[in-house]
Amino acid sequence: MRASWRTGLVDGLLASGPVAAIVLVTQVAAAPPVAQAAAMAAALMGVPWIVPAWVVLAALSSPVFVWLVLCGHALDVMSWLGRVVLLAAIVGCHVNGALLVAAWRGRREVRTAQSGLGDFLRQASDRRSGITLL
Repeated sequence: MRASWRTGLVDGLLASGPVAAIVLVTQVAAAPPVAQAAAMAAALMGVPWIVPAWVVLAALSSPVFVWLVLCGHALDVMSWLGRVVLLAAIVGCHVNGALLVAAWRGRREVRTAQSGLGDFLRQASDRRSGITLL
């Protein structure tokens, strides 16, 4: 359990590495429809994590954005934004891959028993049944 974060990182890289390689190769050397299909597949595989990853990547690369805006390169700003979204999709694939491999291996943390929504609603209905308005 000492290096569990490292094994999760490696698991994520093993799962998302091929996706990143395919996206990179298609962006560089393939026809635009093939590159768009690979980018769409990466975006779909990283769906719940794209927006948080995009926010972090955009914040880290904001000096590039400011430089492009100050220089007046409007088209370059759009391509930069597209690349940041594509990197966020790959990061989302990494997170999903790490979670999927961890679930397959059965490495889940043991959580204490917590009451869920059903227990709360049962308790609330029990309290209401004993209350009279008049």
